[in-house]
Amino acid sequence: MAFEVCANQNKKRRLLFAQVICLIMIAGLFWFIHLSFINIYIKENGYYPIFVGLIGIFILIFAFSFYAKKRPRIMVNGDKITIYPLWRKKEQITFSEITSRKVHGDASDSQKMAAVGAAGGFFCSLLQLCCSNKNTKSLETIYTYYSGNKKRIAVSTREMQNVEQFDKMVVDCLNGKTIEYTEENIEVIKDAKRIKKLPIVAMLFGIGCVLAVGAMLFAPQKDVLSGTSWIAKNDGSKWIFYEDKSTYWYQNPNETNDNYYAGTYEVHIDKNVIEQLSKQWGITEWELQQAVAFGNDAKGELIGFSVTNYSFMRNGQEQLSKPTVTGYYGILSNEKNMLSIVNMTTGGIYIFEREQ
Repeated sequence: MAFEVCANQNKKRRLLFAQVICLIMIAGLFWFIHLSFINIYIKENGYYPIFVGLIGIFILIFAFSFYAKKRPRIMVNGDKITIYPLWRKKEQITFSEITSRKVHGDASDSQKMAAVGAAGGFFCSLLQLCCSNKNTKSLETIYTYYSGNKKRIAVSTREMQNVEQFDKMVVDCLNGKTIEYTEENIEVIKDAKRIKKLPIVAMLFGIGCVLAVGAMLFAPQKDVLSGTSWIAKNDGSKWIFYEDKSTYWYQNPNETNDNYYAGTYEVHIDKNVIEQLSKQWGITEWELQQAVAFGNDAKGELIGFSVTNYSFMRNGQEQLSKPTVTGYYGILSNEKNMLSIVNMTTGGIYIFEREQ
């Protein structure tokens, strides 16, 4: 005969509550940091790693909740006991190896609810709803078992089921009595046999959610230039912006193995972009406004982007010995088909038409 001392419904409800809260927080933070105006602000002010860290913490808590559902745990099979402590590897002993036990009371429901009430607030009410269990006793008990001076495991009737039945067996063994499976114990064993292990499907679903969020979080985010190509009106050159944040400029669109720039780009769109870029590149706001107004009379949204070039091929020769960064500022038409920009390094003005 075999049975488990394992998590009861009270603990499972609390863990489920924690999983739901974690998923809500992960989704909420992910949605928040990808709002266009928020995303720009937190990246430019260095707050992005903080939000990524918060999402990482909730992902870890979500993953740990599955582990906490299965530990601590005690498996009993005849005279053999398999102990699964919370943080240590499993151990297999027999009833005769347990030499002593300690029993002390856990905090009562009334004490815990008093603490919750003292904290106040809606969140505490949710905690009270989550932690309360009408079927639990007013005073719970913690049992700790030892082999000599070595602590084997501690279990609580507040979070575990079948604890009293297991403790009775231990007491019988310590008193030299024969361990008997009474009718009460047999019923417990039958119930315990029906306790299903954590379904593999649920584990895969949880892992899939974590991987999906991670992939969406760290994947390159699409912007207004992502996946577009542009033809310059003044010289016919071609500029391509890929979704992986790489960018290529070709002097001749029909010749892609020479006379080109290759690098990566980052877009900034914000009402304060003029002030930010002018400070960074040492150009006055008036100069920027005049350049853009001269380059494009059409209405549109302000756009600024920086390009880090890693390669510049000219006449078959590499021209760069190290990466170079160039800033651009301009206006993207409301129809997203015209781009008027000024090179923040050279002051050159370019008008591009989107390639269909």
